[in-house]
Amino acid sequence: MYKDFIAAMSKDFDLSDSGQLKWFLGGKVEQDREKGIVRLSQEQYCNDVLKRFQMSECTPVDTACEANLHLAASDSPPLDKRDADVVHKTRKTILRLLLRKK
Repeated sequence: MYKDFIAAMSKDFDLSDSGQLKWFLGGKVEQDREKGIVRLSQEQYCNDVLKRFQMSECTPVDTACEANLHLAASDSPPLDKRDADVVHKTRKTILRLLLRKK
């Protein structure tokens, strides 16, 4: 199956075989060829984000917030009281997570 895939992709793209894939778009790739399993993980990227926002030592929880929690604008600081640099970095990081790019 792998060789067929490479042959098909080679018709349209310049490819090189660099061995087993370990990282892809900032995510770790784990493969078990015998079981036919491919596992993708963004753990390292998430850890980097936590470190950047000085949250590495935070206690993890199963659910980030209580079930059925409804947030309102009044739950956040007023716009004029927010650190513009932090807001920019936060937005940029969220977009990267959503787009899965590093």
